Amino acid sequence: MARKISISFVIAGVVGFAVFMGGCAPGDEQAVKTEPERKETTLQPEAKEPTAVVEQAPEPQVEPEPVPPPETEQGVSLSLMPITGEQATYRVMTQAQRSVKWEGPVGDDDLFEESRNDSVLEMVYSELIMDVGDKARAVAQITIEKIKYHSIVKNQTVLDFDSSRAADADSPLAKLIGRSYTIQFTPGNRIPTVSDLSGARSLMSGNSPSERAGLRIFSPELIRIHHGSLSLPGPARTLKPGEGWGRVKTFDFGLMGLKSYEKLYTFKSVEQSDGRRIAAIEMKAIPTAEVERRFKKRQNEMQLPENFDTTDTYTGEALLDIDDGRIEKCHEELHANWVAALPGEGQEGPVVLKMSAVRIYDLERID
Repeated sequence: MARKISISFVIAGVVGFAVFMGGCAPGDEQAVKTEPERKETTLQPEAKEPTAVVEQAPEPQVEPEPVPPPETEQGVSLSLMPITGEQATYRVMTQAQRSVKWEGPVGDDDLFEESRNDSVLEMVYSELIMDVGDKARAVAQITIEKIKYHSIVKNQTVLDFDSSRAADADSPLAKLIGRSYTIQFTPGNRIPTVSDLSGARSLMSGNSPSERAGLRIFSPELIRIHHGSLSLPGPARTLKPGEGWGRVKTFDFGLMGLKSYEKLYTFKSVEQSDGRRIAAIEMKAIPTAEVERRFKKRQNEMQLPENFDTTDTYTGEALLDIDDGRIEKCHEELHANWVAALPGEGQEGPVVLKMSAVRIYDLERID
């Protein structure tokens, strides 16, 4: 019989955790002197010594100073600039991984078995700009072209779907290929409106892993992640390399509480690629007590379980086509960890609980 330890609040935490992201100088001219007219004489001219020819070294070539690109002097606008009728194709990947691990004298109880959940979604979609309205807010139609979805729950694979496989043609997720939804986005890449979801959601009427995954794909929450993860300063300001901006991002980890970060973006440089100016952006994040507005109510309800130490790393990078106002690439990774030492009654030592979460986002324009 496994040893008993005080784990009531830990179990609650684990259950909640499982629920949850710049000229050359001119040469010198020789002076010409006019000699006075001389009278002829019978004297023979003196023999002159041959004049030595002195070779002058060529003047060194001075390379012009490189002219800095205008953005280093005037700054540039980092914002989306959509045009009605414009189309692009993107690949997006999101991953959410959670794990629980016990260390110490836990015995053989199944309750203390190491556990891992992992969900990886990859999609290819086309984006058609339907309209550009006031303040450059754009309406875009998003059409799904390909889907891959792999899900592990408690160490067991529960979903493995690939729309390119003939064997998966009968999966409920296959019904989403060719389906569309509509988003509105701002020049700063915020997504105020998501619409036209009901048609696809009505196809996911069951409770199978495929249908639950389909409902998540056509949920406003995941759609905003897919299209709005990269924050941009917008046209209201221009930036020079080295300058930056920020945005708060909050993650909900169930009973383990909320984790909120200030994402600090830095405009690093501009590179030329096939005649286009591509801005490189770097992101780092620091924990903050501020939360996104939609989490205000939940923040008042949540308290992080005691005895837990936490460590976090949240980094990212992006490429933006300055001239077209299009995102070329964006990648973000969050690694969050919780560790607690739990004293047990009559045990040889403490039991250590380690929990971790990984959230990965990857976006790339492919056409």
